[in-house]
Amino acid sequence: MRETRLMKPTLLTAAGNLENQDRGLFLRDGRRMALCVADGAGGRSGGLEAAIRAVEFVREHAAHVHTDASCAELLRRMDASIAEDPVAGETTCALAVVTADGLFGASVGDSGIWLIPENGAFLDLSRDQRRKPFIGSGGAWPISFRHPMVSGTLLLASDGLFK
Repeated sequence: MRETRLMKPTLLTAAGNLENQDRGLFLRDGRRMALCVADGAGGRSGGLEAAIRAVEFVREHAAHVHTDASCAELLRRMDASIAEDPVAGETTCALAVVTADGLFGASVGDSGIWLIPENGAFLDLSRDQRRKPFIGSGGAWPISFRHPMVSGTLLLASDGLFK
């Protein structure tokens, strides 16, 4: 595996907003990094709890994802787990794993993943995802992606930025 430049992740949320249900995570694991964003479904109870559970689920299981298909499977398992929680509602979830060879991941809902190469043109890696059903509904269907490694910026965000 070839060396990669050091990634510098930044996590920003609207922390002062009482309505904020966005949660994020980045985990370094040797030469790879897992990144996740979850945004509780607004207008329904338990959205914040679902987003927190989603991020913690990724924290607990990220070491076991090695392909785009395993990312989609992780989100399906997350969906089933959160659906069984009597307090948690529903959430979006976008998961990306960065390795020296490329990027892969999966997503559900209206949170997304953009790759912005150094030339400035962006690529929406989550463009084929389904908005609903959300994680926590018991019927979420994650859409996976993979892409070769390029220099640039990887952006994971909720609909608060993308809309």
